[in-house]
Amino acid sequence: MGNKLPINEFQENFVTELQQLNNVRSERSKYRNMSEELVNYAEKQGIKHYTVDFRQQFLEEMYPTEKNESSAQWTVKQWDSRRTLRLLDDFNVNGIITLRRQTGDTGLSDSDAALLGNYRKYLTNHGYADGTRNDKAHIARRFLRYLSGKQRKVSEITENDIVDYLNSESSLAKSTRSSIIYSTKRFLNYLYSEKLIITDFIPFLPKGHATGLANIVSVWEPGNLEKLLGAIDRGSPLGKRDYAIILIATKLGLRTVDIFGLRKEHINWKESRIEIVQSKTGQPLSHSLPEDIGWAIIDYLKYGRPASDSSFVFLSHHPHKLGEQLTGSFQATVTKYVRQAGIRLGGEQKLGLHSMRHTLACRLLEAKTPLHEISGILGQTSPDAIEKYLKVNVESLRECALNPEDVFEYAADN
Repeated sequence: MGNKLPINEFQENFVTELQQLNNVRSERSKYRNMSEELVNYAEKQGIKHYTVDFRQQFLEEMYPTEKNESSAQWTVKQWDSRRTLRLLDDFNVNGIITLRRQTGDTGLSDSDAALLGNYRKYLTNHGYADGTRNDKAHIARRFLRYLSGKQRKVSEITENDIVDYLNSESSLAKSTRSSIIYSTKRFLNYLYSEKLIITDFIPFLPKGHATGLANIVSVWEPGNLEKLLGAIDRGSPLGKRDYAIILIATKLGLRTVDIFGLRKEHINWKESRIEIVQSKTGQPLSHSLPEDIGWAIIDYLKYGRPASDSSFVFLSHHPHKLGEQLTGSFQATVTKYVRQAGIRLGGEQKLGLHSMRHTLACRLLEAKTPLHEISGILGQTSPDAIEKYLKVNVESLRECALNPEDVFEYAADN
């Protein structure tokens, strides 16, 4: 599936589709301007249609990046070009844009919206935590919007529809694709169990989640997090917020969703503790409150936080969402401070708050902290979840290595 329209008409339809997204106006404007730049480039090159090969040519000539360059070193234009082309690829394959996370049930028919509502209830009744339920419902929504773009009813789903949809997500990161496969299978299983489709497609689909030990977690080099914190302007309201958030991620290893979901009542000032129920696991977690984190939170609450009746500690400072709960990714913010600190990163370094959680786990391992204690600090439901951090603890891995001479001698004797 793909468009056959001249590239200028394709771009005009893309801009029309952008109006359906719940993005702020400035973000839609970025995508429109970049797509117009793409059309102008195509006209100069004599290109008539949008193709994957053409967009790659556009990227490599207009906004190239070094092979081993970290995305933290990209310019704004390099970021905007790649985000726009991701959406154009999606629109080219699907005829609609499915990659942007929608709020509510935007883009769904009444019947599909009702189906999605029932699916959410199903996930709730089966014990899924809020964050996991929302992620699975989001992927189900993407699939439903894809079917809508093909003018296909749920009851008419074919194996080819599913394969085409999964192929349309092929530009995403491997871990994201794996999650989409797994969650799509979960949704299809629900449809089959509720007799909304007559075919069980699960046996025909690829395996979902990749083995957890297949990937190496991203860990910050010693000293870089300290440099990062030192680059934050703690005299500004935004700096006070960002400093407290990154300090919590670095020292307590809380997940991003739990940091953003932290409420005033979760902080027991009398006993110097933070006490939450984890969004991912639904399990309680209690941490002692280090003095520097406590003072950073107080500094933000008293001198940086926007006036608001919200009980959430950390709020948005964006003019369109001023005083609302902070949501979304924090990667762009961390990227800004990486640049300000002059930190040089490897191409595989990730910049989300989760990488700071990984770093804490690895530092605890290096300090010979027992696995069950690390599991408790990070709020893991099982000590087995810590195994993925063992791969980056080089010194401990050396202790497991065999002496080749001993191996050869043993083999000769036997």
